[in-house]
Amino acid sequence: LSFGNVEITMCAPLPLTVSNTGTATLSVTGVSSDNAAFTAAPSVFNVAPGASANVTVQFCPGVTGPQSGTLTIASNDPDENPVLVPVSGNGTAIPDIDVAPASLSFGSVEITTCSSLPLTVSNTGTGTLSVTGISSSNPVFSAAPVSFSVAPGASTAVTVQFCPGATGPQSGTLSIASNDPDENPVMVPVSGNGIAIPDIDVAPASLAFGDVEITTCESLPLTVSNTGTGTLNVTGISSSSPVFTAAPGSFSVAPGASSTVTVQFCPTVTGQEEGTLSITSNDPDENPVIVAVSGNGI
Repeated sequence: LSFGNVEITMCAPLPLTVSNTGTATLSVTGVSSDNAAFTAAPSVFNVAPGASANVTVQFCPGVTGPQSGTLTIASNDPDENPVLVPVSGNGTAIPDIDVAPASLSFGSVEITTCSSLPLTVSNTGTGTLSVTGISSSNPVFSAAPVSFSVAPGASTAVTVQFCPGATGPQSGTLSIASNDPDENPVMVPVSGNGIAIPDIDVAPASLAFGDVEITTCESLPLTVSNTGTGTLNVTGISSSSPVFTAAPGSFSVAPGASSTVTVQFCPTVTGQEEGTLSITSNDPDENPVIVAVSGNGI
């Protein structure tokens, strides 16, 4: 019996037929092995004349490498006792890949940035897992490292990035190639949404009007710029003091563009005046922007 390659944590069975070509009952009194990796059952049985019995022989290697042995079949056959059956097999260590999570969703990511998520590649087998490549069906999704080895029982973290480049939903598939014999490649769906985000910039950060005659108004410009990728919508400019006003109070600014706001100081009494302008917009992380204003009525 030759078992070929058998994974070291598994057992492989092969049948052995014991026939009685004589005229009296054959009594098999024992089937023994000189190598514990090979076993046989049943080991004691009777076979009627002209009949046969099936013996199941198992190879459970336990360790890697070739193994051999001999089964000794003892019986009441007067001239063939015992019968010797050579057995052989090769213990192999087989990797078993496991990837978690089964899919990756990046959600919304600004089109000029990249977002990263972890992917864990584990080896639940007995042989070293060799990951030979990780490819992507969509270039906006990438992974690193793309080739590595994982010892039995260990795992490796892979960083997957989504760099959308354009607005809108995107999807793809990562293909993980390895030496796993029955899961190669492993496919991981990936998805994300590219979004354009406005980014407000206001200059100068404060306005000082100096001395202004109480029957007049003085104007200074305030520049509102959009350094982001989405349209900036200024929805209102409010003032903490009525002597300071700004116009226009609402407007839109395209990406890379700017708009000028005219701020006026119209003092009604003499003396120092101070206040703040509050500029609200759809900038997600700078809302509102506060601009200090001051002037002296004379």
